[in-house]
Amino acid sequence: MYKVGTHVLEIELREGTGKGAANRVRHSGLLPGIVYSRNIDSIPISVSYKDFVRCAETSRPSQVFSVKSSAPELNGKSVIVKDVQLNYVKGRPVHVDFQLLSDQEKVRIDVPLEIQGEAFGVKNEGGVMTVSTREVTVQCFPKDIPEIVTIDVTNLRLGQRIKTGDLQLPEGVELYGNPEETIVSVLTSRASKTAEGEGAEEEAAAGEDQEDKAAGDDKKSEDKAAGD
Repeated sequence: MYKVGTHVLEIELREGTGKGAANRVRHSGLLPGIVYSRNIDSIPISVSYKDFVRCAETSRPSQVFSVKSSAPELNGKSVIVKDVQLNYVKGRPVHVDFQLLSDQEKVRIDVPLEIQGEAFGVKNEGGVMTVSTREVTVQCFPKDIPEIVTIDVTNLRLGQRIKTGDLQLPEGVELYGNPEETIVSVLTSRASKTAEGEGAEEEAAAGEDQEDKAAGDDKKSEDKAAGD
């Protein structure tokens, strides 16, 4: 679980809304955004662009941030990043949405998955492990938000899979979404399929050779009998 206060962001109220106001904020080295929750209207804010990028690069997607602000309604509160809009050319953040957390309300959040171990089906059965997703959506109170959810694939055999419903979630954390969604599976490798196909072709060819040889022997026997 996260310890509130270990990651701090300085967030200030932002004057003005709209494209022009947002561009002026960006030109001053800040990143425009909003803070929202279920019980309050969206609050226009700004945060240091450099600080936000640094935090984004060194924290997990489910990170809880403590807010430092001159605004009483924000100072000391906890937030999570819900959405980041990127410049489609340069890939740089241009806007961020924060969700304000309440100790009395559950939050829905995507948590990273961490795969541990080497699958039996890969190590001993020639399979290939396929990872379908690297995060899972959960619902819990802010104090229970996990940093990661781990998956042990050691006993996963060829043809088997692990679903979201199979996850061992921490106490107080609930899965949100389809419990049948595949996270990881072990499948037959292309090389194995090719080898099996070649083996089958060789067996078929060998069988045909035996049939041809048998037919030739029968023909010789018939010719000999006719000569006698």
